[in-house]
Order: sequence, then structure tokens, then C-alpha cells
Amino acid sequence: MGFLESVPERVLLDACRAAPIFPLPEVVFIPNTMLPLHVFEERYRNLVRDSLAGDRILVVPTLAPGWQADRSDTPPVNEIAGIGKIVKVQELSDGRFNIILAGLCRVRLGQEHPLSNGYRRVVADVLHRKRPKEGDEAMARRLGHLQMLFGQLLMNSPTPDHRLGQLVENEPTLALVDVLANLLIREPKDRQAYLEVNAYWDCAEVVMDVLSEMLAHMHEPTGNN
Repeated sequence: MGFLESVPERVLLDACRAAPIFPLPEVVFIPNTMLPLHVFEERYRNLVRDSLAGDRILVVPTLAPGWQADRSDTPPVNEIAGIGKIVKVQELSDGRFNIILAGLCRVRLGQEHPLSNGYRRVVADVLHRKRPKEGDEAMARRLGHLQMLFGQLLMNSPTPDHRLGQLVENEPTLALVDVLANLLIREPKDRQAYLEVNAYWDCAEVVMDVLSEMLAHMHEPTGNN
């Protein structure tokens, strides 16, 4: 089960009529993952306050290439972004916030509304990834293979993180694909490319390729000097 199941579809669709956005450079928000954010700009403090008073849902798009040259209040962002719900919040004495977002799904950003309380709101279309049918054996094999490869990576790591062992021990779900992608895909452009993949079986192939490459690199001979 992913985080999406905890938010009714009607609530998500209603939020997307005027979804607040929190654009960030080089941050790609993947569904089924947790994103901690430190909020210090006044306009985004306003966004958090307004969100906490409402449905707690906001979009985190990645600033698009070339955003540094844009001097406006609305620099370009990537069209496909992650949308999430604030699940934990700490308000600091000076008005800043520490928040944690739970990633719900992807959205396609559309028309922007006028600035509201200093921050941006957009019309967004919900993008649910294509899911395999119940009992799909091919997808079950993919998930099992992913789990096995990740287990090998953990065993061969010089500094294994034992907290990640649950990802190998628990029954795999589709959410595992996103969780592993979030852990293993580091480059923002590669993370954005993953975010834009439309079917879970294709997402699984992307993550399997990443895991296979990491394992192959780990076993490369170091050579002699």
C-alpha cells in the first residue's frame, strides 16, 4: 500500500483545481517517498500556513533548466511533478517551518492562477501510473527480482544500512519500485526522467537497470598499482 490510499480521490482532484506549488532546484519528488523540507521564505511560510488550514496538499516541481536567468517571481518549472501531503510539521519560534511531505502521485502542471499570498497556484491534472492487473505474475517476478538485487547490493555494501533490510524482508509492493528509485537514482535529470515514466512495469525496469549497473561496478576489479 502506498500513501495515495490515505487520500480520497475527490480530495486530490479538488486540490488540483488550484494546487499550491513549492518549486525547488534539483529536487525531484517521487511518489511513495517522504520529502523533508525546511521552509524559510515568507511566501512559502504563507503557503504552509494556508495548506495546514486546508487539505495539506501541495506540489513540489523541479525548476526547469535555465531558471537561473529568469528574474521573475514565476521561473519555469518542469511540467511533470510530484504532489504530496504534509504529514508532519514543526513550526519554529521565528516563523520558519520544518515539514515532511508524503508523496501521493504525479501531476501535470497546467494554467497558473494569479499569485496568492505571494506563492503560486496551478491547475494540475492527476497522473496515475499504469498498474498491473491483480495477480500479474510477470510484475510479481519483477518485484521479486528487484528485491533480490537490492538485497545483494546491501550485502556487498562496505557500510550497509541495516534499516533498509525491511525492503528485502517485507512482501514487495508497487511502492517498493518508487522507494528504491528514490534511494538509488541520484542525478536530478535521471530522477526527473524516472518521474515521467508512465507505467509501473517500465519503472521497475529502470530501477533494475540501475541496480544491475551498481552491482556490476561494485564487482569490477580495482587493478594493481
